Amino acid sequence: MPRKPSNRKCLTCGKTGVKKNGTTTSGAIRWRCNNCGASWSNIRDDISHAALFDKFVNWLVNKQTLADLKIAYTTWVRKTEWCWRVEPVIPVTGEIYDYIQIDGTYLPYGWCLLVAQTQGKVLAIQWCQRENAAAYKALLQQLPPPLLVLTDGNAGALRAISEVWPDTVVQRCLVHVKRNICVQTTRTPKLDAHKTLWGLAQNLVKITTLDQADEWIGQLQEFHNIYGKWLGEKTYRSEVLPDNVPTWVRPNQEWWYTTKTPVKPTISSPLRPVKAPCSPS
Repeated sequence: MPRKPSNRKCLTCGKTGVKKNGTTTSGAIRWRCNNCGASWSNIRDDISHAALFDKFVNWLVNKQTLADLKIAYTTWVRKTEWCWRVEPVIPVTGEIYDYIQIDGTYLPYGWCLLVAQTQGKVLAIQWCQRENAAAYKALLQQLPPPLLVLTDGNAGALRAISEVWPDTVVQRCLVHVKRNICVQTTRTPKLDAHKTLWGLAQNLVKITTLDQADEWIGQLQEFHNIYGKWLGEKTYRSEVLPDNVPTWVRPNQEWWYTTKTPVKPTISSPLRPVKAPCSPS
């Protein structure tokens, strides 16, 4: 019994009379027109794009190279050019989280990406040029207020939290606190007060229990009892020569905290850096 003619039309001549003509290397059916002899195979663009995007993401986040993928550089760039423009869509669930961490990451070409996450899961993002209150407000308004928010202490973030999430508890990132202290004391402090403060900063990130937290607070209070008056010393503009005013002092600033600079010992000087404990005894 002869095969019934196909009603499928040829993509080239538009006439009916198309038959199967084997398969391609990828397994797709190849069709051939009985009239003009044209041959083609149907390709599902949605399936092909999804497979290519999965391949692109795996290459982006893993250690695969183009040599591992066995594809030329120019071919890969041409095929995946559209993948870079896919904007991730984060579904809004309305869930109230125990805590949310917010932070900004600066990228090339003047971009900054603000991210809100919890337990490694991204909840919301906001593009901006730099971290400020307006950008953080746009980020926070995408989510319901959590019980606690973790931040590095950026002024714009703190202002946005006070306006958008006024009842949320704010927790400073302890790692950033340690880094801020390191900027002032350096990792090899010379002054006794700086050594003690840097020791407190190092112990701060090691706290894991409430008892350790209480002990650290007591050490911090003892540090202020010992060095508080010394740290609070001020220098007034009227007491120094114009050439001795620090460059970072504003023109209308009448006073500033006295800069503590250690004396550098010389060969003939009896002064030597004295090693002090990392925390007050």
